[in-house]
Amino acid sequence: MSALEGQSATPPNPPVILHNLTEAQVSVDGPLSGPIEQLTQRFRLEPLRFPPQPESLLQGRLVWLVFPGQPRHAPEDSRDAPSVATTLLGHVEAGGSLLLLTQRNPGEPGSAIAKALMARLGITQGNRRTGAKELKVPASHPVIGGLVWRTGGITPLDMEESAVLKKPVLLPNDLTQRPFAAADPDYAGLTMIWGEVGLGRIVIVGDTDWLAKSFWTPPPATSKAVGTNALIFQRLVEWVAGGNSTPP
Repeated sequence: MSALEGQSATPPNPPVILHNLTEAQVSVDGPLSGPIEQLTQRFRLEPLRFPPQPESLLQGRLVWLVFPGQPRHAPEDSRDAPSVATTLLGHVEAGGSLLLLTQRNPGEPGSAIAKALMARLGITQGNRRTGAKELKVPASHPVIGGLVWRTGGITPLDMEESAVLKKPVLLPNDLTQRPFAAADPDYAGLTMIWGEVGLGRIVIVGDTDWLAKSFWTPPPATSKAVGTNALIFQRLVEWVAGGNSTPP
């Protein structure tokens, strides 16, 4: 974690994060202002052009995709989704890094690109969404063990045995930890999956709301979850971008 902690200024030639967010979303005043502020202390954020090309991906230390949330030139029902998935996973296999955050709401078809990516890894995502909740991660869990994840809801993931994703790390949704509102639904499944693909690393999270201001901002001091969303995001970025990737 030393690479991200203790740094308050952007280095002269910071590594690049390629993203699919709109200009408003990457604004310091936008809905993702917390993670954007955190990332710009260490990285330079650049938009990912669609459809991505292997050569253009080489400039990025990390490819960060958030669905829903991509700009108009990359619609969720893109007919290029299979080829985009092939290109992105080829980049990871060669030593790149990919952080995919995706959620689906009931009745929505979801992102074609996200589904194509996950299908190659044996991962599916349902359209049932839990209520807002806190999920305390077991202390023994790697990378984010002992932290508390606050989220507006989880769209659980399911995973079959995969020949592509190596050394998978799974974080189940603990149904004994109920949503904030007792009457809200809760569903079994996986909240996060990460592992190695070829020489690179990939992280998939079944939620995007946890990066929003309402969950990023530390809750009252009486909560066990003070500040931990920021720390979870920081650790996930550090892990996925700190693998076998070759610095640009």
